[in-house]
Amino acid sequence: MILKKNKRQEDILFLLSLILVIVFPLFPDYFGNNSFHIIPLTIFLSLLLLLKRRNKFKLDKGIVRPTIFFFMTFVILLLSLINESFFIAEVQVKDFIGTIKPFYSYLFFLVGYVSIMDDEKKINSLCRFFEILIVFSFLLAIVETFFLDQFRGLIYFLYKRKERLILIDKATGWFGVTYYFSYFMSLLCFYSFFMLTKRKSIFYFLLFCFSLITIFLTQSRTLILALIAGFLILPFLKQSFKNKSVYIFYALALLLVVYLGLRYSDLLQERLGYAYIGITRLFEQGVELQGGDSGSVNVRINQFWWAWEENKYKLIGYGLGRSTEVALESIYAYYMYRFGIIYLIAYILLFFYFFKMASKMAVKYKDHVTYYSFFSACSIFYLISPIALIASPSHEMPKIAFMFYICSAIVYKFYIKTKKYG
Repeated sequence: MILKKNKRQEDILFLLSLILVIVFPLFPDYFGNNSFHIIPLTIFLSLLLLLKRRNKFKLDKGIVRPTIFFFMTFVILLLSLINESFFIAEVQVKDFIGTIKPFYSYLFFLVGYVSIMDDEKKINSLCRFFEILIVFSFLLAIVETFFLDQFRGLIYFLYKRKERLILIDKATGWFGVTYYFSYFMSLLCFYSFFMLTKRKSIFYFLLFCFSLITIFLTQSRTLILALIAGFLILPFLKQSFKNKSVYIFYALALLLVVYLGLRYSDLLQERLGYAYIGITRLFEQGVELQGGDSGSVNVRINQFWWAWEENKYKLIGYGLGRSTEVALESIYAYYMYRFGIIYLIAYILLFFYFFKMASKMAVKYKDHVTYYSFFSACSIFYLISPIALIASPSHEMPKIAFMFYICSAIVYKFYIKTKKYG
């Protein structure tokens, strides 16, 4: 529990750094939809965490492949920047700043990879962070959705963009965008579910309900569908086979959702109309692989085909994609144009690779409550990401990237240690 004293040891600086990055204001009146001001904060905290235990750095051969990957990402971005300057538009300062993304992403990865603390503390701190953020994210989502008039000035000053009228009745949380908030919360939702199956306590039941409600309050249709896909797959995962309680709580959760859905269907349709109409239309009209005239999924498919046609090279990036005539919202359109088809395919495959690693770690640590829940949650998070990122490359938002690459590094480090030592 958050307030209850227990034996779990944590690294307080690491925990506070995670919380600070996520809750740090966006100041939309000054920065709009950008979060460039978050980048210096994340870099500073990363360096601070690395320097804290500088005498205990432990880099090994396992870091070579991630280093090559991030370096190649930078090289491809640099080529896209050159193409942008020659064939598309005049390059601006912010375009040069964009090319440093692989470097600070690599820095985040190092924070999770190096031995700045023992493994127990590292994962415990992350899980404590998950629990704290579920509670505060739920409270923020409730205020934002149902009590916006009472807190309008504060919410709009810190996080929400007032000019985006479509967001008035939707939760955008700490990120100012529904996609980002729901993507972030999906990891926390799966974590709370697996902790519930292990702890069997009212506390984790509430955390699970809070995270689930928060995701629905964002009304992000793509993420709701990704969440549903994750729970449909969940019973068939190896880590679920190793924990029979999963099936008991899975059945109870399913019954609860069906009961509430039937009993309060009119209220849900009224309060979540945007998501309800969009998902209903998707099932009624389906998805056209060539792109349709309506529906956010079809729009994003159209964007991908536009990126495919406009990228003259196909194999590598053609430009940075910041000033294209068509918005490149999904990871598929954005990466196709910016990095090319080879990198796009490789990146999507990486999600499945990390899913495999996290699943193996969850099975290995099936008797360790925190490890099992953390790795199980990460495994499904990676598995649904190719669906979730249809909405937007949410994992690149600096706030989310900080957590995303730290978690990924921990999964990777545990996996290679297991392969080495068994």
